[in-house]
Amino acid sequence: MLNITSQAINESEVRTSGVDIEAYYTYEGFDLSLSASYLDEYVTTSAAGVERDYKGEVLYPEFRYTLQSTYSLTDDISLFAQLTYRDETQNDVNNDVNQTLSDDINTLDSVYYLDVRASYNVTDSLNVYVGTNNLFDEQPDIIPRLTVTGSAAGTNTEPRAYDIIGRQFFAGMKLKF
Repeated sequence: MLNITSQAINESEVRTSGVDIEAYYTYEGFDLSLSASYLDEYVTTSAAGVERDYKGEVLYPEFRYTLQSTYSLTDDISLFAQLTYRDETQNDVNNDVNQTLSDDINTLDSVYYLDVRASYNVTDSLNVYVGTNNLFDEQPDIIPRLTVTGSAAGTNTEPRAYDIIGRQFFAGMKLKF
């Protein structure tokens, strides 16, 4: 059975502003990239003229970034790391649906996720790798179901924003032929 939850949005206007930065550096087998976003404004205006500011809510953090690094120890051995950051957010910035939400329930802490991987080229056509996602097993904050965004069914949080699986280990191989 497939269960899809989607929120309909029928807005007359969406106004947003902010700054996105991407930078890349490479030097002798070391690659570093940064992708960062600062959200200054995310306001919708309904057909009835009602404005709602989403900046700082779960899907619209004020600041977030991803830092990736790859280091080739040799032609055959490489290491990869990715650090992802999401700023502290609120489930409902205006707390206007359920005024009884305390700050502790309405506020979702900032979070870092660290993913790492090592790979080895056994031959020109065979690569093996091992790694882990969410190395420190960061758990998402719980979002109350009776709020504006609400949690996705069965998750108690917002899976579009947070890792809901937890730490994962993996290993595999790639074969070219």
